[in-house]
Amino acid sequence: MPESMALTPDGSRLFVALLTRAHGSAPNPDGYVASFDLATQVKDRESHIADDPYDLIATSNARLVVSSGSGSTGSVRVLDAATGQQLGVVGNVDVRLRLTLHPSEGKLYAANTNSNPSDIRRFDLLAGGGISNKWDSPYHGEHRMDGNVWASPRGDALVTRGGDVFTAGSAQSEDMIYLAGLSEGTISDLTWDAAHSTIFTVEGSMVRYYDLTSRLEMGRHALSGTGSFVGVNGGQIYAGVPSLASTRIESFAQAALGGSTNTAPISRFRITPQGDGTDVARHFAPAARGLESCRTGVGNFRRRSLHNQ
Repeated sequence: MPESMALTPDGSRLFVALLTRAHGSAPNPDGYVASFDLATQVKDRESHIADDPYDLIATSNARLVVSSGSGSTGSVRVLDAATGQQLGVVGNVDVRLRLTLHPSEGKLYAANTNSNPSDIRRFDLLAGGGISNKWDSPYHGEHRMDGNVWASPRGDALVTRGGDVFTAGSAQSEDMIYLAGLSEGTISDLTWDAAHSTIFTVEGSMVRYYDLTSRLEMGRHALSGTGSFVGVNGGQIYAGVPSLASTRIESFAQAALGGSTNTAPISRFRITPQGDGTDVARHFAPAARGLESCRTGVGNFRRRSLHNQ
């Protein structure tokens, strides 16, 4: 039965994990990965792997990364995407890891789904198809992880299913460091529209969109039910709303097409503090949208900026 899917970065090929049985606590060295040529819409490859595939990542250089779905401990394998031959593996890691590829394609991040508290971890992809288990985050329940993670197309940040943002650094001291909260609640799915500087998330029955730079919410769109998927194609946003019998695909127009060229306004104001009557002038340049703070010698001032038109 099919489960996880992965697209190559150029969108030309789709890989699908094929399970031989449901995931469980007993090891299952028997799984398959099917490959589809999306130009012809034909399944042209199917490879057997000595593992129960859980999540998949496809790279630009014909590598496929697969995490284990069964057993008490798991592994992460690197396969030749054309032949299914194993090129590298790391074992003794959590089973049922969710994977995300960094845009450099030199590393990936994983979120565990079967432990509490959840955590995120980094692996490096090596020349020739090897893989190295590097380190996990420095936290243990202090921030919201919740079993999934997405890497920004800019390569600077990670967003977790729990709704928090972390760094994606080079050295351990600057990697997976908490930055801020993004969402109020759990993120079921997330996609990036780098061309228009926007993050789209599914949160319950709402698609929310955030500025990619400031990470402030720009707006939201209500779905007919609880969503499970969000994707972007050109000027359209697509969301999946599953039910017992089917999944409804809902679409709406991208409302932030000007996000990449939006220029923040420059504002100026003058305040007169109580006491000696001295005027204090402050300049500030708020982000394109959202809540900004300006600190002066007499207190904090907060303003809600208008969406740029």
